[in-house]
Amino acid sequence: MPAMPLQELSITATSLASSPDITLEFEPSEWLIVNMSSTATDVVYFSFDGVNAHGKVVPGSPIAGCSYKIRAKKLWLYLDAAATSPTAITVMSNSEK
Repeated sequence: MPAMPLQELSITATSLASSPDITLEFEPSEWLIVNMSSTATDVVYFSFDGVNAHGKVVPGSPIAGCSYKIRAKKLWLYLDAAATSPTAITVMSNSEK
């Protein structure tokens, strides 16, 4: 079962970039995204297609971390306009195959 090593990222972008923050060589079955900030306004959005926001992780809330079951090889991350930069995010991914 392939697994991506733990990735700790510092997010500074406030919009979707043309290139993803993470690109995997395998097709995962699940992603885990955790906002490590302690500042409530450091909301980070994530996208698996580089076009649409698929969710957000909000520090100090029940959705500070998110497990997302999707077979996507790429992940984009960007800050809410009210967030302070940079914001720490931890990402993990694995596959059942």
